[in-house]
Amino acid sequence: MSLFNFIGLEFVEVNDGYVKAVFPYKREILRQGGMVHGGVVMTIIDTVLGTAVMTVNDGINQYTAELKVHFLEPLINGPFTVEGRVIRLVSTWPLLRVMYTMQTRSCVQLG
Repeated sequence: MSLFNFIGLEFVEVNDGYVKAVFPYKREILRQGGMVHGGVVMTIIDTVLGTAVMTVNDGINQYTAELKVHFLEPLINGPFTVEGRVIRLVSTWPLLRVMYTMQTRSCVQLG
């Protein structure tokens, strides 16, 4: 089983510089307190944003050199929608944005 199958990550839209994915709230990806584990959140951010970049750089594989995230609130009420967007692509250092949406409200986390 792949990591993305384990998490339940499913891509629902992929366009130039934009990716939208969904994943469920499930026991296997939670930490104490019933919130989605931060490592899972970071893995999803890295995957969604990396895929968005690949749509605008001729599909050339890349790596994440730096990823900064400010967790504004916990992910506790799924299912979740994740949208990644390329804001600006300059040489090899793109500026990206990711937005998580919970079932009941939005919380933005920047990557």
